[in-house]
Amino acid sequence: MTNATGPGRELTIQAEWKQWLENTFENFEGNLDNAALLMTAFTQVKSYVFEKLTTRGLKDFQRPHTIILLDDVAIPVGEVEKGKYVYIAKKYLGEMSQNDMQRETTVTRPEGAIAFQGLIPDLFRLDGVEETHHAAYHQTKTNVEPLLDPISTPMEEYDAREIEYRALKWRVRYAEEQKMPEVTVNLLRKRLEAANTVRANIRKKRNLELQQIQKGPRVEAYHKPSIKKKDKRKQQKQSRRKKRGR
Repeated sequence: MTNATGPGRELTIQAEWKQWLENTFENFEGNLDNAALLMTAFTQVKSYVFEKLTTRGLKDFQRPHTIILLDDVAIPVGEVEKGKYVYIAKKYLGEMSQNDMQRETTVTRPEGAIAFQGLIPDLFRLDGVEETHHAAYHQTKTNVEPLLDPISTPMEEYDAREIEYRALKWRVRYAEEQKMPEVTVNLLRKRLEAANTVRANIRKKRNLELQQIQKGPRVEAYHKPSIKKKDKRKQQKQSRRKKRGR
């Protein structure tokens, strides 16, 4: 893609994406103009995340390449090869490009939770923020939590996972800075609040477990039975007799 700057930069990149899609896919099942718009939205935010992270000292982060997956995958947007690539599935791009870009849409998870509300280009921008941040996380962290199934795991639990939680905070920040529609920003804030609750409960549970470990196993106190005075005098007499008999 081009390195052009100035007011026409986004339109220039969008035109390049359209030409690339036309040249690469002979029969693209979707709206080419909208698909180019969505790919531009997805890729432009890489610079936003890259510049923010590098200015904070994350010098080892390499900007990921963008690819379009030809295979039909369960997760249509993601990152692979430890953050080297971020991707969008071709089928997903084609389906989303056939919608009205100016009409509000709702994305619902399998369990019924609403994951997104707003304009489709904003959805792709937020996905770009999330996956670019994931790429940075995988590039620079050595101890990454095991992957959870995003389809079967409840949304608030999935969002509470460290890598997802950090990316969600970036999504909220970006949506606020870009002044996205109120319905989009409010939903992201609710997701973050729910994730905070889950994380707080996890910390509380861990603290209780740690306290139990520090206390150690419960041991019943042992008290030596007291000796009555008469019995004590009797023992003393027996002791004196033994000494005389020696």
